[in-house]
Amino acid sequence: MDLYFDNYVPEMTGPELKQLLRPVFDFDAKSALEAYLETVSPQVKEAIKNHHVLVGMNRDMVIFAKGRPPRKVRETANEVEYEEWIYGTPPEDVDFVRFVGDEVVRVETMKVDGQRIVRVEKEVDLGASTVARKQEERPANAPTLRRPGEEMPDTNPANRSTIPPVAPPQPTGPGSDPGPNWAKIIEPLSD
Repeated sequence: MDLYFDNYVPEMTGPELKQLLRPVFDFDAKSALEAYLETVSPQVKEAIKNHHVLVGMNRDMVIFAKGRPPRKVRETANEVEYEEWIYGTPPEDVDFVRFVGDEVVRVETMKVDGQRIVRVEKEVDLGASTVARKQEERPANAPTLRRPGEEMPDTNPANRSTIPPVAPPQPTGPGSDPGPNWAKIIEPLSD
């Protein structure tokens, strides 16, 4: 983008320059953080603004509050896999934020004076985000790949054993010989 002036560049203030550029740039657009803060509860909004992590937050909230972690550690304790994000380095305070799945389950802070603060009680509840709940939240006219009147199957498509087998399509029309019926030709093996 270039801004041209005839013969000389006039003296102008910042707001005057913004006014000249307004047809091209939207100076009123919200940042990603501002837009995200409108979607969370007031408690979470305040924590993010103060760069504070609450037990119960998800990964996105922690990233908006503290940024991407400089160090991550993955471990298993009591057969539960967790990931710990580590913020800070001595001699400053160090925060250890532990995730199980997408939820913060523990926040441990090691202070400069040696004090250790551990929080495990849930401080914010985001509610269970399940597929069924998301289906209920969809508007009635949401786009779908199902045919009119077709219902959602009760089976899990990832589990092939619960899906009934589908017969292959049979060719039709002139000159379309389906070939031999292999089900009749191949007999099951018997002992």
